[in-house]
Amino acid sequence: MGKKRWFSLYPGERIAPDDPLHWTGRFQNANLMCAECHTTDFQKGYDAAADTYRSAWKEIDVGCQSCHGPGGDHVTWARAGGRGAATGLVVGFKSNDSRYEVDACASCHSRRARVAAGEHPGRPLYDTFRPEALRAGLYHADGQQLDEVYEYGSFRQSKMYQRGVRCTDCHNPHSGKIRAEGNAVCAQCHRPEANPRFPSLAHKVYDAPVHHFHKAGSPGAQCVSCHMPTRDYMIVDARRDHTLRPPRPDLSVKIGTPNACTGCHRDRPAEWAAATIVKWYGPEQPKGLSGRSPCAAGRAGSRDAAPALMAVAGDRDVPAIVRATALGLLRGYGSQATDALIAALGDMDPRCASPRWPPSRPPLRPSA
Repeated sequence: MGKKRWFSLYPGERIAPDDPLHWTGRFQNANLMCAECHTTDFQKGYDAAADTYRSAWKEIDVGCQSCHGPGGDHVTWARAGGRGAATGLVVGFKSNDSRYEVDACASCHSRRARVAAGEHPGRPLYDTFRPEALRAGLYHADGQQLDEVYEYGSFRQSKMYQRGVRCTDCHNPHSGKIRAEGNAVCAQCHRPEANPRFPSLAHKVYDAPVHHFHKAGSPGAQCVSCHMPTRDYMIVDARRDHTLRPPRPDLSVKIGTPNACTGCHRDRPAEWAAATIVKWYGPEQPKGLSGRSPCAAGRAGSRDAAPALMAVAGDRDVPAIVRATALGLLRGYGSQATDALIAALGDMDPRCASPRWPPSRPPLRPSA
């Protein structure tokens, strides 16, 4: 990028001209791969007979209407003086249900397949897209990002999503910047004082060596270094894993997944990191998602993996995207998985089975 010239995303690999990944191929053109998330009201205009595009868009950027929908009434309100509460927004995101907002962001910030044409701001994500589960090749067996999966699949696994944290708690969607610098963005909630919005969150000192065991101000003392490790995509784009998990070098020892500790301490083995975690925090490992690894056995086709996968699939305390992944793996276990697959048909999250997600979720209305 600094040299102001084109460079190959596949260094050292020769891509033949007839390969879809060649720079002239269909998987490298903006019409198919990029434009719908980098413009407003993108119309692909693909002509199947001629195998060409006549694409169009309203704005060559992500404008207000990309997220909030058509804004004609809002413009009228603004031109009339804009007195009182803002009106005319087709879609607002001030609802107490954080999933409205996360769905809106996920329309671009997810690895997904389109199931309906057009843009539909305000509709549940699954009305328009089918996000990928945590399948092999895209995610590590414990759910960490692997291929270019963006942020949604990771965030759906997190305790923070389950507790109602939304994207704009950390990010300013209009400036593209985070809400605060360094650890201050996490300390908005993770702090010694009680947090009435998240009453289950332990109120204690987090941003101190007593918690992270690193020298204050060092890279290891940064919350994101341990809880949101990065992976490079397109060579120059470092993206943080949004599962916000504690480091689990013990899983690295067991199933070969990466961990944040040896990601920094590259000269040390996972066994050293696992022993250090026990020394600092005790032998009991975190409960919940990051303690689950049956997907590794399921991916390997282990004969005895089915009971553990069924336990995950039926546990409503486990994030839906993890349950759905377990269900996908159970398809290879025949009749012994039938009960779990049938039970999933009544799941309230479409990630698993039902289109009725959630049954109490009201239609979106304009935000005051």
